[in-house]
Amino acid sequence: MRVGESCHDGRVSDDLVSVLWTSSLVEAEIAKGRLEAESIPVQLIGEGADDPFPVGPAELLVPSRFEEEARRILAQSEDGSDRS
Repeated sequence: MRVGESCHDGRVSDDLVSVLWTSSLVEAEIAKGRLEAESIPVQLIGEGADDPFPVGPAELLVPSRFEEEARRILAQSEDGSDRS
C-alpha cells in the first residue's frame, strides 16, 4: 500500500490509529474530507491513491489523541446526523 495525501500542518505523528477501513478509496476520500473539515489531521493509505481513477481498499489513520473525536464524526456521517 502507498501513503496518499496527509495533513500539511505537521500534526500527523507516529502514534497513528486506524479509524476507518473501506473497500472504496472514494468513500475514504469523502471521510477524509469530513475529518479535515473538523481540523483533524488524517492520513489516507490505499492502493492507487495517486491514480487518476482511484479504486481499491483504503484506510484512514489519525493521531491517537484525535481517535475518539474522529470516530464520533464518522459515526455521525454514517447515520446521517447533523453536527452538534
